[in-house]
Amino acid sequence: MAAPITVKGSFTCRHDGTASPTAGDPRLTVGGDKVVLFDGATTFGPYARCGAPTPPGVCVATTTLLPNPGRSSLLTVGTNPVLLDSVQASSTPAAVPLKSVAAGQSVLTAS
Repeated sequence: MAAPITVKGSFTCRHDGTASPTAGDPRLTVGGDKVVLFDGATTFGPYARCGAPTPPGVCVATTTLLPNPGRSSLLTVGTNPVLLDSVQASSTPAAVPLKSVAAGQSVLTAS
């Protein structure tokens, strides 16, 4: 089972930069922290301390693919799927898969 990502979660790019979500949905919380919706994955960025060479330059955003195991099929807020730590994403502009994803919580799991 995967864990829903909260606003305390983070993404790490291949160049050891980290990014956290800028928004979560207040209608669903885990341990008092807002859960991030799948469409919110693109709000991760810019990546602080990214050591990417130029070009392409430091990682500034996140891109997800569809279909994606990080898009919850059962846990939604309204009609919007929740973002899970099993997300398959890459940082841009380097377009390389993320090094790691942290949910920011360890209480709730979902599929």
